[in-house]
Amino acid sequence: MSKRILGLKLREWPGQHQAAWQRACGEDDLGSAGGEGALWRPSTRRKTIKGWGYFLRWLSSTGAEVDRAPGRLVHPKLVVAYITDLRTKKKADYTVLCRVQELYDACRVLDPDQNWNWLRDIRARVRRRPKPVRNKLARLRSARELEELGWSLIRAAENDSSTPLQRATSFRDGLCVVLLVRRLLRLRNLAGLTLGHFTHDGSVMGLQFPGAEMKSKRDRHFALPDDLAEAVTLYLSRHRPVLLSVDSRKVPMPTNRIWISRQGEPMNEVPLHYRIRKRTKDAFGAEIPPHWFRDAGATAIAVDSPGNVRDVATVLGNNDAVAEKHYNQARAIQSARKYQNVLESLFSV
Repeated sequence: MSKRILGLKLREWPGQHQAAWQRACGEDDLGSAGGEGALWRPSTRRKTIKGWGYFLRWLSSTGAEVDRAPGRLVHPKLVVAYITDLRTKKKADYTVLCRVQELYDACRVLDPDQNWNWLRDIRARVRRRPKPVRNKLARLRSARELEELGWSLIRAAENDSSTPLQRATSFRDGLCVVLLVRRLLRLRNLAGLTLGHFTHDGSVMGLQFPGAEMKSKRDRHFALPDDLAEAVTLYLSRHRPVLLSVDSRKVPMPTNRIWISRQGEPMNEVPLHYRIRKRTKDAFGAEIPPHWFRDAGATAIAVDSPGNVRDVATVLGNNDAVAEKHYNQARAIQSARKYQNVLESLFSV
Protein backbone atom coordinates (compact mmCIF):
# COMPACT_ATOMS: atom_id res chain seq x y z
CA MET A 1 0.00 0.00 0.00
CA SER A 2 1.43 3.38 -0.98
CA LYS A 3 2.17 5.78 1.82
CA ARG A 4 -0.23 8.68 2.05
CA ILE A 5 1.48 12.01 1.40
CA LEU A 6 0.40 14.71 3.81
CA GLY A 7 0.73 18.44 3.32
CA LEU A 8 2.94 20.74 5.34
CA LYS A 9 1.36 21.92 8.57
CA LEU A 10 1.09 25.65 9.21
CA ARG A 11 4.06 25.59 11.57
CA GLU A 12 6.12 23.98 8.80
CA TRP A 13 5.43 26.69 6.23
CA PRO A 14 8.19 29.15 5.31
CA GLY A 15 8.35 31.99 7.81
CA GLN A 16 7.09 34.64 5.41
CA HIS A 17 4.07 32.47 4.54
CA GLN A 18 3.22 32.03 8.23
CA ALA A 19 3.50 35.79 8.77
CA ALA A 20 1.31 36.50 5.73
CA TRP A 21 -1.31 34.06 6.97
CA GLN A 22 -1.35 35.72 10.38
CA ARG A 23 -1.85 39.12 8.73
CA ALA A 24 -4.65 37.71 6.58
CA CYS A 25 -6.51 35.80 9.29
CA GLY A 26 -5.48 37.40 12.57
CA GLU A 27 -5.84 40.83 14.13
CA ASP A 28 -3.68 43.90 13.78
CA ASP A 29 -2.09 45.81 16.64
CA LEU A 30 -5.33 47.74 17.26
CA GLY A 31 -7.41 44.59 17.55
CA SER A 32 -9.12 45.06 14.21
CA ALA A 33 -9.68 42.17 11.83
CA GLY A 34 -6.80 41.60 9.44
CA GLY A 35 -7.31 40.52 5.84
CA GLU A 36 -10.10 38.65 4.10
CA GLY A 37 -9.23 35.40 5.85
CA ALA A 38 -10.35 36.87 9.18
CA LEU A 39 -13.93 36.87 7.82
CA TRP A 40 -13.84 33.22 6.76
CA ARG A 41 -15.45 30.39 8.65
CA PRO A 42 -13.02 28.29 10.73
CA SER A 43 -13.69 25.33 8.41
CA THR A 44 -12.70 27.44 5.37
CA ARG A 45 -9.47 28.48 7.05
CA ARG A 46 -8.68 24.86 7.92
CA LYS A 47 -9.30 23.73 4.34
CA THR A 48 -7.13 26.52 2.95
CA ILE A 49 -4.28 25.72 5.36
CA LYS A 50 -4.48 22.09 4.31
CA GLY A 51 -4.61 22.92 0.60
CA TRP A 52 -1.64 25.30 0.71
CA GLY A 53 0.25 22.70 2.73
CA TYR A 54 -0.45 20.09 0.03
CA PHE A 55 0.84 22.46 -2.63
CA LEU A 56 4.01 23.30 -0.69
CA ARG A 57 4.72 19.61 -0.09
CA TRP A 58 4.28 18.87 -3.79
CA LEU A 59 6.44 21.82 -4.78
CA SER A 60 9.17 20.71 -2.39
CA SER A 61 9.08 17.24 -3.94
CA THR A 62 9.95 18.78 -7.30
CA GLY A 63 13.08 20.36 -5.85
CA ALA A 64 11.77 23.91 -6.26
CA GLU A 65 12.50 26.69 -3.77
CA VAL A 66 9.36 27.38 -1.71
CA ASP A 67 10.54 30.23 0.52
CA ARG A 68 9.28 32.99 -1.75
CA ALA A 69 6.20 35.18 -1.78
CA PRO A 70 3.24 33.46 -3.51
CA GLY A 71 3.26 36.12 -6.24
CA ARG A 72 6.77 35.04 -7.22
CA LEU A 73 6.15 31.36 -6.46
CA VAL A 74 2.89 30.50 -8.24
CA HIS A 75 2.54 30.92 -12.00
CA PRO A 76 0.27 29.35 -14.68
CA LYS A 77 2.70 26.69 -15.91
CA LEU A 78 3.36 25.56 -12.34
CA VAL A 79 -0.37 25.28 -11.57
CA VAL A 80 -0.95 23.27 -14.75
CA ALA A 81 1.88 20.94 -13.74
CA TYR A 82 0.33 20.58 -10.26
CA ILE A 83 -3.07 19.69 -11.73
CA THR A 84 -1.49 17.25 -14.20
CA ASP A 85 0.36 15.52 -11.39
CA LEU A 86 -2.80 15.21 -9.31
CA ARG A 87 -4.61 13.64 -12.25
CA THR A 88 -1.65 11.36 -12.96
CA LYS A 89 -2.02 10.08 -9.40
CA LYS A 90 -5.65 9.33 -10.34
CA LYS A 91 -7.12 11.80 -7.92
CA ALA A 92 -10.87 12.21 -8.37
CA ASP A 93 -11.91 15.26 -10.40
CA TYR A 94 -13.66 16.71 -7.38
CA THR A 95 -10.48 16.31 -5.31
CA VAL A 96 -8.50 18.15 -7.99
CA LEU A 97 -11.08 20.95 -7.94
CA CYS A 98 -10.76 21.21 -4.14
CA ARG A 99 -6.96 21.46 -4.37
CA VAL A 100 -7.20 24.24 -6.99
CA GLN A 101 -9.86 26.10 -4.99
CA GLU A 102 -7.69 25.91 -1.87
CA LEU A 103 -4.67 27.11 -3.84
CA TYR A 104 -6.61 30.08 -5.21
CA ASP A 105 -7.96 31.01 -1.77
CA ALA A 106 -4.50 30.76 -0.21
CA CYS A 107 -2.81 32.87 -2.88
CA ARG A 108 -5.32 35.71 -2.73
CA VAL A 109 -5.00 36.10 1.06
CA LEU A 110 -1.28 35.38 1.37
CA ASP A 111 -0.37 37.83 -1.40
CA PRO A 112 -3.44 40.07 -1.84
CA ASP A 113 -1.65 42.73 -3.89
CA GLN A 114 -1.18 40.34 -6.80
CA ASN A 115 -3.74 39.86 -9.56
CA TRP A 116 -4.93 36.26 -9.27
CA ASN A 117 -7.62 36.42 -11.95
CA TRP A 118 -5.67 33.97 -14.10
CA LEU A 119 -5.78 31.41 -11.27
CA ARG A 120 -9.50 32.04 -10.80
CA ASP A 121 -9.96 31.30 -14.52
CA ILE A 122 -8.05 28.02 -14.20
CA ARG A 123 -10.27 27.11 -11.26
CA ALA A 124 -13.36 27.84 -13.38
CA ARG A 125 -12.10 25.54 -16.15
CA VAL A 126 -11.39 22.77 -13.65
CA ARG A 127 -14.84 23.27 -12.13
CA ARG A 128 -16.51 22.60 -15.48
CA ARG A 129 -14.83 19.22 -15.78
CA PRO A 130 -15.73 17.31 -12.56
CA LYS A 131 -18.13 14.40 -12.88
CA PRO A 132 -19.01 11.91 -10.15
CA VAL A 133 -16.50 9.09 -9.85
CA ARG A 134 -19.31 6.65 -9.12
CA ASN A 135 -22.73 6.43 -10.69
CA LYS A 136 -24.55 8.69 -8.29
CA LEU A 137 -28.02 8.09 -9.70
CA ALA A 138 -27.57 4.35 -9.27
CA ARG A 139 -26.76 4.78 -5.58
CA LEU A 140 -29.07 7.65 -4.71
CA ARG A 141 -32.27 6.64 -2.95
CA SER A 142 -35.54 8.51 -3.11
CA ALA A 143 -36.52 10.93 -0.39
CA ARG A 144 -39.38 8.60 0.50
CA GLU A 145 -37.02 5.65 1.04
CA LEU A 146 -34.62 7.75 3.11
CA GLU A 147 -37.39 9.11 5.28
CA GLU A 148 -38.79 5.62 5.82
CA LEU A 149 -35.34 4.52 6.97
CA GLY A 150 -35.36 7.31 9.55
CA TRP A 151 -38.80 6.44 10.88
CA SER A 152 -37.93 2.73 10.98
CA LEU A 153 -34.96 3.54 13.24
CA ILE A 154 -37.20 5.66 15.44
CA ARG A 155 -39.74 2.83 15.67
CA ALA A 156 -36.95 0.38 16.49
CA ALA A 157 -36.11 2.57 19.48
CA GLU A 158 -39.40 1.47 21.01
CA ASN A 159 -38.30 -2.20 20.94
CA ASP A 160 -38.44 -3.31 24.58
CA SER A 161 -35.91 -6.08 23.99
CA SER A 162 -33.04 -3.63 23.41
CA THR A 163 -31.14 -1.67 26.06
CA PRO A 164 -31.87 2.00 26.81
CA LEU A 165 -28.55 2.94 25.16
CA GLN A 166 -29.39 0.99 22.00
CA ARG A 167 -32.83 2.59 21.86
CA ALA A 168 -31.38 6.06 22.36
CA THR A 169 -28.78 5.51 19.64
CA SER A 170 -31.35 4.19 17.18
CA PHE A 171 -33.72 7.08 17.89
CA ARG A 172 -30.94 9.65 17.54
CA ASP A 173 -29.77 8.28 14.19
CA GLY A 174 -33.33 8.01 12.89
CA LEU A 175 -34.14 11.57 13.89
CA CYS A 176 -30.99 12.81 12.12
CA VAL A 177 -32.06 11.04 8.94
CA VAL A 178 -35.63 12.39 9.05
CA LEU A 179 -34.43 15.94 9.71
CA LEU A 180 -32.03 15.72 6.77
CA VAL A 181 -34.83 14.58 4.46
CA ARG A 182 -37.60 16.83 5.74
CA ARG A 183 -35.61 20.06 6.05
CA LEU A 184 -32.64 19.39 3.71
CA LEU A 185 -30.15 20.74 6.21
CA ARG A 186 -26.45 20.83 5.51
CA LEU A 187 -24.50 18.51 7.76
CA ARG A 188 -22.74 21.47 9.36
CA ASN A 189 -26.08 22.94 10.45
CA LEU A 190 -27.41 19.57 11.59
CA ALA A 191 -24.28 18.89 13.66
CA GLY A 192 -24.33 22.37 15.19
CA LEU A 193 -27.90 22.13 16.48
CA THR A 194 -28.35 23.30 20.07
CA LEU A 195 -31.37 23.65 22.33
CA GLY A 196 -31.40 27.34 21.42
CA HIS A 197 -32.10 26.60 17.76
CA PHE A 198 -35.58 25.27 18.56
CA THR A 199 -38.41 27.77 18.70
CA HIS A 200 -42.00 27.49 19.91
CA ASP A 201 -44.70 29.72 18.46
CA GLY A 202 -47.80 28.69 20.34
CA SER A 203 -48.18 25.00 19.49
CA VAL A 204 -45.77 25.06 16.53
CA MET A 205 -42.14 24.00 16.91
CA GLY A 206 -39.53 25.31 14.51
CA LEU A 207 -35.81 25.63 13.82
CA GLN A 208 -34.22 29.08 13.65
CA PHE A 209 -30.76 29.64 12.16
CA PRO A 210 -29.03 33.05 12.18
CA GLY A 211 -27.50 34.13 8.91
CA ALA A 212 -23.98 33.79 10.34
CA GLU A 213 -24.48 30.01 10.49
CA MET A 214 -25.91 29.64 6.98
CA LYS A 215 -23.96 29.35 3.74
CA SER A 216 -26.36 31.82 2.13
CA LYS A 217 -25.69 34.32 5.01
CA ARG A 218 -29.46 34.72 5.38
CA ASP A 219 -31.55 33.93 8.45
CA ARG A 220 -33.60 30.78 7.95
CA HIS A 221 -36.60 29.45 9.85
CA PHE A 222 -38.03 25.97 9.35
CA ALA A 223 -41.39 25.00 10.83
CA LEU A 224 -41.54 21.37 11.94
CA PRO A 225 -44.62 19.26 11.15
CA ASP A 226 -46.40 17.65 14.09
CA ASP A 227 -44.89 14.18 13.71
CA LEU A 228 -41.36 15.55 13.51
CA ALA A 229 -41.98 17.94 16.42
CA GLU A 230 -43.22 15.01 18.51
CA ALA A 231 -40.11 13.00 17.64
CA VAL A 232 -37.83 15.90 18.62
CA THR A 233 -39.67 16.31 21.91
CA LEU A 234 -39.40 12.58 22.68
CA TYR A 235 -35.70 12.53 21.85
CA LEU A 236 -34.97 15.54 24.07
CA SER A 237 -37.04 14.28 27.00
CA ARG A 238 -36.28 10.54 26.92
CA HIS A 239 -33.32 9.52 24.78
CA ARG A 240 -30.88 12.42 24.98
CA PRO A 241 -30.73 12.19 28.81
CA VAL A 242 -29.84 8.48 28.46
CA LEU A 243 -26.92 9.34 26.18
CA LEU A 244 -25.75 12.13 28.49
CA SER A 245 -25.68 9.82 31.51
CA VAL A 246 -24.25 6.76 29.72
CA ASP A 247 -21.30 6.54 32.15
CA SER A 248 -22.64 6.41 35.70
CA ARG A 249 -19.12 7.05 37.00
CA LYS A 250 -19.06 10.51 35.49
CA VAL A 251 -21.15 13.60 36.01
CA PRO A 252 -22.99 14.27 32.72
CA MET A 253 -21.21 16.92 30.66
CA PRO A 254 -23.19 20.18 30.67
CA THR A 255 -23.98 20.98 27.06
CA ASN A 256 -26.77 22.49 25.01
CA ARG A 257 -25.76 20.49 21.93
CA ILE A 258 -28.50 18.23 20.60
CA TRP A 259 -26.60 15.20 19.34
CA ILE A 260 -24.82 13.12 21.97
CA SER A 261 -22.55 10.14 21.32
CA ARG A 262 -22.62 6.71 22.96
CA GLN A 263 -19.75 7.99 25.09
CA GLY A 264 -21.89 10.82 26.45
CA GLU A 265 -20.11 13.58 24.50
CA PRO A 266 -21.39 16.13 21.95
CA MET A 267 -21.08 14.90 18.36
CA ASN A 268 -19.55 17.01 15.61
CA GLU A 269 -19.80 16.57 11.84
CA VAL A 270 -17.37 13.63 11.60
CA PRO A 271 -19.21 11.08 13.80
CA LEU A 272 -22.60 12.17 12.47
CA HIS A 273 -21.32 11.71 8.92
CA TYR A 274 -20.13 8.21 9.84
CA ARG A 275 -23.42 7.23 11.54
CA ILE A 276 -25.52 8.31 8.57
CA ARG A 277 -23.32 6.50 6.07
CA LYS A 278 -23.39 3.37 8.25
CA ARG A 279 -27.17 3.40 8.63
CA THR A 280 -27.73 3.85 4.89
CA LYS A 281 -25.25 1.10 4.03
CA ASP A 282 -26.95 -1.28 6.46
CA ALA A 283 -30.33 -0.46 4.90
CA PHE A 284 -29.51 -0.16 1.20
CA GLY A 285 -26.19 -1.95 0.74
CA ALA A 286 -24.39 1.28 -0.25
CA GLU A 287 -23.39 4.31 1.76
CA ILE A 288 -25.28 7.53 1.10
CA PRO A 289 -23.44 10.68 2.23
CA PRO A 290 -25.49 13.26 4.15
CA HIS A 291 -25.14 15.83 1.36
CA TRP A 292 -26.94 13.51 -1.04
CA PHE A 293 -30.07 13.82 1.09
CA ARG A 294 -30.37 17.35 -0.28
CA ASP A 295 -30.14 15.92 -3.78
CA ALA A 296 -32.84 13.39 -2.98
CA GLY A 297 -35.20 16.00 -1.57
CA ALA A 298 -34.65 18.50 -4.35
CA THR A 299 -35.00 15.83 -7.02
CA ALA A 300 -38.25 14.68 -5.40
CA ILE A 301 -39.65 18.19 -5.85
CA ALA A 302 -38.54 18.26 -9.48
CA VAL A 303 -39.97 14.80 -10.24
CA ASP A 304 -43.26 14.97 -8.35
CA SER A 305 -43.96 18.66 -8.81
CA PRO A 306 -42.03 19.97 -11.84
CA GLY A 307 -44.08 23.15 -11.87
CA ASN A 308 -42.48 24.08 -8.56
CA VAL A 309 -38.91 23.26 -9.59
CA ARG A 310 -37.78 26.83 -8.98
CA ASP A 311 -38.70 26.35 -5.31
CA VAL A 312 -35.71 24.00 -5.07
CA ALA A 313 -33.33 26.95 -4.86
CA THR A 314 -35.33 28.43 -1.97
CA VAL A 315 -35.56 25.14 -0.10
CA LEU A 316 -31.84 24.48 -0.44
CA GLY A 317 -30.79 28.07 0.10
CA ASN A 318 -28.96 28.02 -3.24
CA ASN A 319 -29.33 29.67 -6.65
CA ASP A 320 -31.34 28.87 -9.76
CA ALA A 321 -28.42 26.98 -11.31
CA VAL A 322 -28.83 24.38 -8.58
CA ALA A 323 -32.54 24.15 -9.30
CA GLU A 324 -31.73 23.58 -12.97
CA LYS A 325 -29.31 20.79 -12.07
CA HIS A 326 -31.95 18.96 -10.08
CA TYR A 327 -34.52 19.52 -12.81
CA ASN A 328 -32.15 17.85 -15.29
CA GLN A 329 -31.48 15.05 -12.83
CA ALA A 330 -35.22 14.58 -12.43
CA ARG A 331 -35.63 14.34 -16.21
CA ALA A 332 -32.94 11.62 -16.26
CA ILE A 333 -34.83 9.69 -13.61
CA GLN A 334 -38.12 10.04 -15.47
CA SER A 335 -36.46 8.88 -18.71
CA ALA A 336 -35.06 5.85 -16.92
CA ARG A 337 -38.52 5.03 -15.57
CA LYS A 338 -40.06 5.25 -19.05
CA TYR A 339 -37.31 3.03 -20.44
CA GLN A 340 -37.92 0.49 -17.68
CA ASN A 341 -41.65 0.52 -18.43
CA VAL A 342 -40.90 -0.17 -22.11
CA LEU A 343 -38.68 -3.10 -21.20
CA GLU A 344 -41.30 -4.53 -18.85
CA SER A 345 -43.97 -4.26 -21.56
CA LEU A 346 -41.74 -6.05 -24.07
CA PHE A 347 -40.85 -8.93 -21.81
CA SER A 348 -44.39 -9.32 -20.48
CA VAL A 349 -45.72 -10.25 -23.96
